[in-house]
Amino acid sequence: MYRWARAARIYDGPDEVHRQTVARHALKNYTPSEVPTEFIPTRTAAAREKFAGMLEFLESRKGLTRRQFLDGPL
Repeated sequence: MYRWARAARIYDGPDEVHRQTVARHALKNYTPSEVPTEFIPTRTAAAREKFAGMLEFLESRKGLTRRQFLDGPL
């Protein structure tokens, strides 16, 4: 039974040491920045600016039923 114990580790999948090794390799080329590139407040402001026309259109149709919304003029 003890002979197979070493092989059983392979069958079980990665252990904590392997996870740390994979994480270390994945983060090796990472350079931290002061504000993350996916920082939600700045992304929200950029999205509001980009889709301002669409948001205004949707606001003008607020309160309509689905059928009125879809059938109304563009």
